[in-house]
Amino acid sequence: MSEVDEQTILSKIDEIRQLLKDLIGQKLELIDKIKILKNKRRELIDRIKMLREEVRKINNIINNLKTQRDELAKHRKDLGNKLKELITKLNEKKRVMQNLQPHLRISISSIKRKIDKLEWKIITTPMDIEKENEIIKEIARLERMLNSVQAARQVKQELIEFRAEIARLRVEISDIIKELKEIRNRIRDTVTRKQSLKNEMNKLSNEIDKLSEEIKKLQERIDEINKEIDIKKIELRDLYTKLSEIRSMRRRAKEEAILKEIKKRAENKLRIGERLTLEELKALYGVLEDEEEQK
Repeated sequence: MSEVDEQTILSKIDEIRQLLKDLIGQKLELIDKIKILKNKRRELIDRIKMLREEVRKINNIINNLKTQRDELAKHRKDLGNKLKELITKLNEKKRVMQNLQPHLRISISSIKRKIDKLEWKIITTPMDIEKENEIIKEIARLERMLNSVQAARQVKQELIEFRAEIARLRVEISDIIKELKEIRNRIRDTVTRKQSLKNEMNKLSNEIDKLSEEIKKLQERIDEINKEIDIKKIELRDLYTKLSEIRSMRRRAKEEAILKEIKKRAENKLRIGERLTLEELKALYGVLEDEEEQK
């Protein structure tokens, strides 16, 4: 092999070493990018976990609000039924009251005084049977009137109580309607908040998918670079082997040329009778030994 061959191999070795350096540099840059992307992806995943926990809490709030809403709606329905019953009773009492209305103007105390006066008259005043019967009939009429007046007063009191209860129920129902409206607004706002969080989660999930895809591509590129590095290392090892062989062959050729020169000098000295050096003796002996081995 010539010097040109060795120089070509050395140039190729330098070229491959530089290429390996570049490939390793690219690989390290890609590894750093992957680390940055993985950290970003981990942050997004942590954010999604937080959002999921918040959505879970919001679901609990919505369920509690819906339970309150349903309970209030049932209570309002019960009160509405009760209100209808009271209004029906009120109307019935009004119809009764129309017949008893004239009796409200009559004084109960005056009727009682008249009855007491007539009863006292029967007891204290002598009278015939016909007169006594007339007074008894009058007392009976007054007692019937008293009962009617008392009944009218009772109906009037019941009407007052019904109206008061109806008014109270209407106020309570109105309050419940307001509370239901507030709860429905809260449910609507909470559901809107939940949807906003879910939209953010979907957006983050898409970003995570994109990051994962980017990481995958970078890792695939790293795998390709690793294969290129392995190939170039094999090429480099082969070139070093060739270079070693070239240098070994050159060294052996040089050693053979030197040995041949020393042997020639030793043979000339032997012919003229000069004393040989140890090196010359070894060279000559080695040659003689080789010749003996060949015989």
